[in-house]
Amino acid sequence: MRYLAVADTIAAMPPLAEQLRLAEAALIAVGAGAEVPGKSSVHPRPQSSIAYAMPANLTQAVAGVRPAFGMKWVTVFPDNPVSGLPAIDGLIVLNDPDTLATTALIAGSAITAARTAAVSGVAFARLVGETPSRAT
Repeated sequence: MRYLAVADTIAAMPPLAEQLRLAEAALIAVGAGAEVPGKSSVHPRPQSSIAYAMPANLTQAVAGVRPAFGMKWVTVFPDNPVSGLPAIDGLIVLNDPDTLATTALIAGSAITAARTAAVSGVAFARLVGETPSRAT
């Protein structure tokens, strides 16, 4: 099993153009029937905090993305920056799609931020007809 800490995750992330391609592939996969149930959530501390469990199952290759199975666990705790911690944190668990054996644990905060921006970029490109060339 692999474990990627935040710095490892950031170092392994692809360039912006590839992030946009992967975000578009993910959206296509959802349209093609990937199993992505609604978020399950709890409020573990003050009502301003929340934790989400977001499993996903891509049973067949779609738009150049091979089958995958896993879950993203995201926590939001708005008071964390006062303690030097991120307000949004997360963990991604990847499993082998054939055996369900856990294959990786990945720090998810950077991926969550990049994914949100990339999906917005894909939507922008589809609506306006331009592909963003930089992230700001």
